[in-house]
Amino acid sequence: MPQRITVVVSTRDPGSDLNSLVAGLDAQTVRADSFEVVVADGGSTDGTLARLQRLSRFRPNLTVLPDATLADAVSAAAGDQVLVLDQGCRLMPEALDRLAAQADGAEVVVGRRRRGRGGYAGPLAGGADEVAAASSPLEEAGDAVLLVRQELLAEALADGSDGWAARVLARATALATVPDYACGWTAGPDVPAPLTVAPAAVTWSGDVLGLKVPVTPGDDDAGAEYLVVLDRIDGVEIALPTTATALPSLRSEPLPAGEPGDPEDTAAPEGSAGPRPGPVTVQLGAQLACGPGTAPADGVYRVRVQRRGGNGGAADVPAEGAFPAVLAGRPVLAHGVAGQLRVDVGTTATSLLSSLPAEGTVTESARGSLLRLPLPDLHVDGAARIAGTLAVGGMALPAEVLAEQTAHGWGGELRCYLSGLEGRRPIGTRFGGGRGKPVPSGLDLVMSHLGSFTLEPTRAEPPATPPARPTAAKKKPKKKAPQRPPTRLQQLRRRVPPWLEPAVRPVAALPPARALYRRLIRR
Repeated sequence: MPQRITVVVSTRDPGSDLNSLVAGLDAQTVRADSFEVVVADGGSTDGTLARLQRLSRFRPNLTVLPDATLADAVSAAAGDQVLVLDQGCRLMPEALDRLAAQADGAEVVVGRRRRGRGGYAGPLAGGADEVAAASSPLEEAGDAVLLVRQELLAEALADGSDGWAARVLARATALATVPDYACGWTAGPDVPAPLTVAPAAVTWSGDVLGLKVPVTPGDDDAGAEYLVVLDRIDGVEIALPTTATALPSLRSEPLPAGEPGDPEDTAAPEGSAGPRPGPVTVQLGAQLACGPGTAPADGVYRVRVQRRGGNGGAADVPAEGAFPAVLAGRPVLAHGVAGQLRVDVGTTATSLLSSLPAEGTVTESARGSLLRLPLPDLHVDGAARIAGTLAVGGMALPAEVLAEQTAHGWGGELRCYLSGLEGRRPIGTRFGGGRGKPVPSGLDLVMSHLGSFTLEPTRAEPPATPPARPTAAKKKPKKKAPQRPPTRLQQLRRRVPPWLEPAVRPVAALPPARALYRRLIRR
């Protein structure tokens, strides 16, 4: 932190909010000795003063002022920059670090604050430029997290504590914002107002992502303003400067008077809220600046539409297809993933190009066979060169995407020197920062026996038929040897009744009987 910060809080009977306030200050990622906390207690009757004094024994950077006002706390501040918190606001862990990082040369740094599980509160959509261009005091200025130079804040408080935030923003000549982090959180309704977003039509114009979105607002959402937010998986959120235009209804003429179903001819029952508003198609233009110092960090962001201010709620944007672009020399892919719109800045998770047209040319030269493939679906806003590879079979061929000025405006072209062996091989692409598998392009590279190259759409492989299961061979029955006819002794033996068996067995073992048996079998 380049400068010392003083956090001032005005309290009066905060109750359990004091626990959340102190927990947020203790969780800051900066060292405790790099900022001070001054609490002005305005005559609490719930024991808050005693609790604050006990807390200050274990926190050397905490000063408690009994029976004091916000102006008293600001006067006692030793820091160059002062952050004013109300007793119901909890600072997020990186709030002081991120606010201080933007404070160099700024009189006011504006941070965003969350309300419950709903939308943002405070001036945030257009950043510092929009706040500076405000023609009237901002009604929601008190809902933002403001880091203010001590002299400017003391001057604003000299005119009274009510409306000090709006006066600070009106008088400041140098403003900065924290664009990608919610610095504060305030408890609020857990369930945001309903917002339903239908599948969107996606376009690019310059560095503006255009969304034609059918929105179904809530009952109390007449005239609502909408904001496009990029939400990264690690919690980083970027509120893009957004313009919104309500498009006219697709119905060009009203229904005849008295026709059933016309809401204009149906009186709402007395005491009811009237008919629920139907879908409204809104054309949103979200500026995705990718120049130095203004670009969002590389990564995959989900795109959400959100109401401005209060507990407005938000919804993901359904979309299908891929919409590649090169903005300020950086590859950016807006595409549908599982039916939801995602923006991959830097193409970290996939390739910039997912499908290629077959209308390309191959030029033979001393360097080799140069493939030039126009990219009519690629949006570019200036000259650029994106390196990548074409995966042809098992080979990775160096390739590049060139963005150049043409007779029809800016356009993109893929170039690659081809090589390979005779045969047909599928083509995959890998352009950008992603290191995953090549993305199938829908084209095959065909090389003839004469060495010439052509591009053809990938053939659909016939469904593989499962191999027939081998049947077990039937075992042939073994041939039994022919039986010899029984001898006389065997015939005699078989005639012995079963009840004489115990007597016959001992007789058969006598020597005379055995000798008689031998003489009989010799015959």
